[in-house]
Amino acid sequence: MLRVLFLGTRQLGYEGLKAIIDKGHKVVAICTEDYAITEGYSYNHFQELAAKYGIPFFKTDKINNDKYYAIFKSLKPDIGVSLYWRRLVREPVVSLPRLGFINAHPADLPKYRGFAATSWSILLGDDITCMCIHKMVDNPQADVGDIYKKGYVKIDKNTTIKTLWEKLVPLTIKLTLEVMDELEKGTAKAEKQDESKAINAYPRLPRDGEINWSLSAVEIDRLIRAVTSPYPGAFTFYTGPFVENARERSDIRKKLFIWKAHVLENPPKFVGMPGHVVRLNDDGTVWVTTGNGILVLDEIQLDGGDIIKPTELLKSVQIRFGLEISEEIILLHEKIQSLRAEIAELKREKGVNSNQDD
Repeated sequence: MLRVLFLGTRQLGYEGLKAIIDKGHKVVAICTEDYAITEGYSYNHFQELAAKYGIPFFKTDKINNDKYYAIFKSLKPDIGVSLYWRRLVREPVVSLPRLGFINAHPADLPKYRGFAATSWSILLGDDITCMCIHKMVDNPQADVGDIYKKGYVKIDKNTTIKTLWEKLVPLTIKLTLEVMDELEKGTAKAEKQDESKAINAYPRLPRDGEINWSLSAVEIDRLIRAVTSPYPGAFTFYTGPFVENARERSDIRKKLFIWKAHVLENPPKFVGMPGHVVRLNDDGTVWVTTGNGILVLDEIQLDGGDIIKPTELLKSVQIRFGLEISEEIILLHEKIQSLRAEIAELKREKGVNSNQDD
């Protein structure tokens, strides 16, 4: 039995924590952060688990300060376990546990050190990804420690961020428990990372989900699968069917999320601008042109609405997705001019009224 200092968030952290407890290890502290509910889990779930087992609970992102070092030191942990903890663990905390800290990172290290490794794997067309259990060390660069174990998961054209994590979570728990057991027995072996193969991965933001229709259908499909639910989602802008009055079209501009799509195999020959709806199908799907190939939309959602079949909203092939920047600039200029004219008229009216009062 090991005395475990646990750091974690989200589903991986919660399910991993339960598995560590069920295995009979003594969790001496649970640390999590105040994330919004993601994958159905928030800090409250960790707090409830802590209360159930009488484990000290800390909601913080400041574990490296003197206060928490003193608390952790008093708990005499044998090992630290990090499962989806998004902060660096620095000295002296990282060296406090007798057997050190271990971390689970969802990439074939040293590839994709850092952030959003699973999304980058799908986006960049990898056919396999990995879960690494590695030693945590005091370093300004994340995920550089020696590797204890790796487990691999295949990625194909149907893999989404959700289905990928459905495979990675149980794999991670299995590998983590194995490494903990080996460290306890003194049989664990670690391998240094090959720095010549290192790739640093940086965060993705919700705005990075905007679709560039000039990319190929394959690339856009990867984006959709990489950021679909429970992540923020891939999106474009919908301005309704083409009308002559650009201002009128602009007034119904809305963000449109595309939650599910696929690449049309063996598409017919066509000419069309990227992002244009070119076919409405009886099964509720629509075809959209891209920079190379046709993307079939399966599930969409107008911002604030329900997830629907595309043809429930899209009724015409006079629709093109995205924003026309030059058109937007002209419309904004016209609105500014109109507002200026209204302000000038109000000032004139005020001046007339003031003179009449005199």
